[in-house]
Amino acid sequence: MAKAGDKPTPKSHTADKPYEWTPLLAALSRIKDSVGDFGWAEIDLRQDLVTGQVESALRYLASDDGTKQIRLLLQPRFWQHLEITAVGLAGPVLIKGTVEGQPLECGGAWAFFVRTASLNERYPAASAFQPLDVVQPARADQASPSPPGRKSGKEWIFDAFERRRDELLALPITEAGRRLAKDSETAAEKPIGPGHCTNVLRTFNAWPKKSRNSPKQRPK
Repeated sequence: MAKAGDKPTPKSHTADKPYEWTPLLAALSRIKDSVGDFGWAEIDLRQDLVTGQVESALRYLASDDGTKQIRLLLQPRFWQHLEITAVGLAGPVLIKGTVEGQPLECGGAWAFFVRTASLNERYPAASAFQPLDVVQPARADQASPSPPGRKSGKEWIFDAFERRRDELLALPITEAGRRLAKDSETAAEKPIGPGHCTNVLRTFNAWPKKSRNSPKQRPK
């Protein structure tokens, strides 16, 4: 697996000025403000990283005692076979895929950043650019707007899980997914299916993994 210390296709110089960089989660939040959804933000940021329109860097601990840190500028091809997933506004940001044919394994000592200048150029702060809303006449078949402040998708699931962590962890993960799906009918921006809720909950790695022993093959 590709780990810290393996070749992450860096450029020849280091990212040694932290004030010039924005953490990946903060960058996704900025892009979400522009495109309206974390899902689109993940897609757009990955495309920008692959094409080099937004520069990126990696910082990781190279020693167990934390005395040695390495910062590297990443080439666009580093992101070619990786996926970026944000789990709510509080994180974490999951990076999955391969680098140069090797599965990427990101531990807690890894942190990814994007260059603030290129991020600002692609996605100006919301206060600097506010397009005028185009008012369309209401149609009879148009659904009523969602109440303000409601969240949707992974962001809602993450917040709901954090509020009810102890209660949900006491249940099988599929039952926890069903309960969140039921609650989403009235609490989220729009209903979320139980299967999707369960899949998002799996990314939290909060439930113990089940044994892979087949029912027909009892362990000796």
